[in-house]
Amino acid sequence: MKKTTLLSIFMATCLMMTACSNESGTEQQTSVFAVSQGTESKTASAGNNTDISSVAADMSAETGSIASEDEMFSTRDFEVGYSDTAEINLSDIGTSANGSGVSVNGNVITITEKGSYLFSGTLNDGQIVVDADGEKVQIVLDSASVTCSGSAALYVKKADKVFVTTSDGSVNRLASAGEYSSSDEAKIDGAVFAKDDITFNGGGSLEISSETGNGIAAKDDVKITSGTYVISAAKKGIESKESVRIADGNITITSGTDGIHAENSDNPEEGFVYICGGDIRIKSGDDGIHAQTSITVTDGKTDIQQSKEGLEGKVIQITGGTVNVRASDDGINAAGSSDGNSGKGGFGGMGDTDENAKIEISGGLVNVNADGDGIDSNGYIIISGGTVFVSASTNDGNGAIDSGISAVISGGAVIAAGSSGMAENFASDSTQGSILYTFDSTLEAGTELSLTDTNGNTLISYAPEKQFNCAVISTPEVMAGSTYTVTAGGRSYTVEMTSNIYGESRNFGHGGFGQDGFRGHGNRFRDENAANGGNAAPEMPDGDLPAFPGGKMPDPANGERPEFPNGGNPGSAGGERSEQQQQSENILPERQESIN
Repeated sequence: MKKTTLLSIFMATCLMMTACSNESGTEQQTSVFAVSQGTESKTASAGNNTDISSVAADMSAETGSIASEDEMFSTRDFEVGYSDTAEINLSDIGTSANGSGVSVNGNVITITEKGSYLFSGTLNDGQIVVDADGEKVQIVLDSASVTCSGSAALYVKKADKVFVTTSDGSVNRLASAGEYSSSDEAKIDGAVFAKDDITFNGGGSLEISSETGNGIAAKDDVKITSGTYVISAAKKGIESKESVRIADGNITITSGTDGIHAENSDNPEEGFVYICGGDIRIKSGDDGIHAQTSITVTDGKTDIQQSKEGLEGKVIQITGGTVNVRASDDGINAAGSSDGNSGKGGFGGMGDTDENAKIEISGGLVNVNADGDGIDSNGYIIISGGTVFVSASTNDGNGAIDSGISAVISGGAVIAAGSSGMAENFASDSTQGSILYTFDSTLEAGTELSLTDTNGNTLISYAPEKQFNCAVISTPEVMAGSTYTVTAGGRSYTVEMTSNIYGESRNFGHGGFGQDGFRGHGNRFRDENAANGGNAAPEMPDGDLPAFPGGKMPDPANGERPEFPNGGNPGSAGGERSEQQQQSENILPERQESIN
């Protein structure tokens, strides 16, 4: 049979990732994934569900205000040139300054006027202070090193904006040592601490480290537009109360808590992260990137090599670039709550739904390896383009895709593999076809999974990084009325698409119960429940209905379970089982055992 030639996804990008990994001295595990040339994003037809269309429009309007590079950065943010500089030669035995606007008091150098200031030399225990109210100040680091005990090596006390520029080829360092001392004017807790906007750029490198606090801590915007940065911190790598914006640069962050964090407890509208370029590598003790409001990725590479949750925010929008996530909990999580607790507590997050929580992927390459849910939103998941690969938890309490209200797809290519216990397919109002297939055995990590059409053309393939027994597969070629072959572990399985969606979700959803019946996780029982007035029990195959003890939902904690007609399972009266039941049969004893 004729096969199309496989197109490796963003091969150049993958090579870049490998080069960056080698450069930073870290190993990076790669997955095998490819899609056929036919999976380029296509224009979706008009949606079948007005509500979902309006949700997508509302989200675009909400994130559109922060999705323009021109609005995120000024021309000055990219300028690295300097002239008419005051020159400061740092030295423990006596710092010298040549020029106006700068004063030296022991090992404390204070800038009081606008202009450019060139620093070189070393201070083993000193500080650079910017105290120039309402002025723009450029600090040029040319082989400069400053370490400060108990405070920030660079402290922006007053300014309109500060630009930190590394000169071409130079190696520089700003570090804090020991515990931070209390201060009446500010709670300084970073090696770089800025009370006003601060931009980092240049052609050199800058190491920023903090033994007990944050790497960069700012009250206003933090921007990075060029340069190389190695940030290590006991707490957060980069923290801002307004926004963190990255246009370019080579950035490596190792942090005890969040890698990048943007949050303002006093203003719920602030606290966002915007990335439109650069190579970013993060190893964090908590979230890789955490935003109070939104995380937007339009280009570059964002490689979260270690985290609790990879990306967490109320709205997460990926329109391009490459996003790699390795997480010990959820990979990408739209919690939709500023308190940071939504979706993290309770059995399956019961009741934690939020209309404002949204994950939208419309372009780029997203590769998630998570020990919890792969892609998790307390509200909506909307995929309209790009390529998404997920290796999710092997635990039945988590799913590769997990939506509190609904997950829909209208474009792009997806393979999301994981455990079948909480598996969720895309909802029936999706305009692109989707397959949820449960295998008859658990497949080992690294097993190649592929989908082919009737002509033998491979539409998409992927080797999940964890063992799996089910997968959600969707490409633009998947549609009702066609037949496909799912191949994994040397075996092939035929899928006949009688509708746009093949395979039902297998959980009650962390959305709990609502006026529309069972909510969440693809609205598993929504259609049949709505047809019966919203209060009837879901109809089982062959017309059987489970009898709930006392007329209410069974409580597994008390050993209760539905009683099926004829003392058996649904469909036992006729002796026949649906294809979906047969497909699920291998996991039923395992789930029954967990209930008992």
